[in-house]
Amino acid sequence: MISIVIPARNEKENLKDLLESIDQTTYDDYEVIVVDGGSTDGTKHVADKYDARVIGGPQEGPAVARNVGWENARGEFVYFLDADRLIGPKTLNNVAEAFEENSEVDVFHVETVDKFVTDNWVSKAIAAENGALTGKQHRAEIFRKLKEVIGL
Repeated sequence: MISIVIPARNEKENLKDLLESIDQTTYDDYEVIVVDGGSTDGTKHVADKYDARVIGGPQEGPAVARNVGWENARGEFVYFLDADRLIGPKTLNNVAEAFEENSEVDVFHVETVDKFVTDNWVSKAIAAENGALTGKQHRAEIFRKLKEVIGL
């Protein structure tokens, strides 16, 4: 399972677009965790509409929210996405395949595709065809080991 962790604070509009892109994925074994840092704009309502698990997080920024998210993740892999990003329909398939084919690798970092760039028809075609990877993907076990060893 892939746990998608999204830190969000007052990201109602962006989150809707991101969750819609996740909803269009061809991969089924995932969960979405939205770590809400005290939104007042309806961010939680949008997350609930898409069956995302919403966790109240501290208002200390996205790094702390990501830590809260991975600590609550149930998946073997953790995929961090910011609310202002989009993914292609094959993205989660590509993430799972990359980890399966590279069992010695714990972390992938790829270039992020900003959602505003994907308004361009060429970018949309590339993303749709290739399922453009965005964000950072990690084996969840690496965080658990770090927490155990250094108290992360």
